[in-house]
Amino acid sequence: MIRVAIVEDETLVRLGLRMSIEESPVIRVTGAYASAEEAKEGVAGEPPDILLTDIRLPGESGLSLMKELREKYPKMQFVVVSCYEDFSYAREAMECGAGRYILKHELNEHELPDILISLKKEAGSGELENMRNYIHDDAKRILESGSCLRCAFFVFRGENELYRATEEDISMELVGGMVRNMLEKYDIGSCFIRHGCELVGMIAGDGGLAALKKHFGEISGNLSLYMGKNCYIGVSRSVSNEAALQESMEEAREAAAESFFYEKSRIFEAPAEITEKHAGENRRISFSREDAFSAVWLRKMRKEIREYFAYCGEKHPSPERIKEEVMRFLQEAIAYGEKWYGLDRAESYIGEEPSYRMISRMESLRSMEQWLVRMVELTAKGAKGQDELQQIREYLEENYMRDLPQAAVAERFGMSASYFSQYFKHKFNMNYVQYVNYLRIEKAKLMLRTSGASTETISDAVGIPNVNYFFRLFKKMEKITVRQYRARYHKKVNET
Repeated sequence: MIRVAIVEDETLVRLGLRMSIEESPVIRVTGAYASAEEAKEGVAGEPPDILLTDIRLPGESGLSLMKELREKYPKMQFVVVSCYEDFSYAREAMECGAGRYILKHELNEHELPDILISLKKEAGSGELENMRNYIHDDAKRILESGSCLRCAFFVFRGENELYRATEEDISMELVGGMVRNMLEKYDIGSCFIRHGCELVGMIAGDGGLAALKKHFGEISGNLSLYMGKNCYIGVSRSVSNEAALQESMEEAREAAAESFFYEKSRIFEAPAEITEKHAGENRRISFSREDAFSAVWLRKMRKEIREYFAYCGEKHPSPERIKEEVMRFLQEAIAYGEKWYGLDRAESYIGEEPSYRMISRMESLRSMEQWLVRMVELTAKGAKGQDELQQIREYLEENYMRDLPQAAVAERFGMSASYFSQYFKHKFNMNYVQYVNYLRIEKAKLMLRTSGASTETISDAVGIPNVNYFFRLFKKMEKITVRQYRARYHKKVNET
């Protein structure tokens, strides 16, 4: 049984969260509190496994509450449910120990129990505590040998992929084993899996760093060969005592964040490559209302986006700042489209709706640029109010007798193949191939009823040159053969 406590000052939200969580038979709510002060008193009697809290509370904040409880109850896990979309809040929540940061307007309450169960599973049975022991034991061994220590943080991401690889994409155990073997082989150090999904390492001082650089090509090449992903490593400055270990690990993570700007495997050293170049000019993407959503506007926005991302590639503002700017620009464009052009979010972004949750996970500058251009194109298309559905229907009616590959039709209407597939099924309630086959068989039925043309001629005329395939398809869809259909119709004609 998973014990969960809730801290939320809004009564209705608090009750809603409790009802949602208690739908799961494996979760029990131990308490629901309106303030941090109430929560501290309540959890003292029965500390929960997971504390779910808002950031903004009357009096002491949720962030302060997590910091205090984390010291008292090291095994307690935290989930933040907040209305703040600012990335700085999410980052601070994570630093305070939050395993998840969920926006209230994006929360699917039916999914909340699964999120809590997943978080509990990630902790494992003592896995986190064991990991801490291993790291400190290895750090102690390195420091006792007279060498200083550097922490390393590993990131894996495919070229031109939006997101870094997770345990769903790769076997972290196998990858960790491969990296550990290579680090130990060259006396670089060792590595461990943290939280079940992060690979962190202990590098034996300056000598280990020099060896890592020397053999990095081999390490990254072997990993790429195995999993098809690039390897990025953030390395902290050297420390000489265990007390600085946690700070060193965070410094390595921050250094690895620079992988956002690169598409090839690379090592990042702190602090040389994470300097105040991040401060720089706070450049923005300007949403233009002039000729909004027209072809002229679309060209202008594409140019604006290209220039903004070129600037980011040169100046390296923080990835969080870039994500905030992308979200601000998109929300401004979408809101304007909804207010003045009848834009429908659900219809315009089928399976792709831009959200804080989606953008916060993005890890590649180049792929984010391509994604943003795609979102702008979908926004323009949705805001113009054109009956695209009717255009597709008319095009297929006029061209059903031709070869109609789905990818070619998708390209004609300015859609990617994957998006067109989702869009078509959503609009027509059947997939593209089913619809085209239905259209061709309907045309064939008309010809069978109104002409004496041979089956081969009819089959070819409706775009199915293989008559044997035509026979099979006709019987599958109509439940009778072509001959039976034609005989049945002519019988009716003779009877009249």
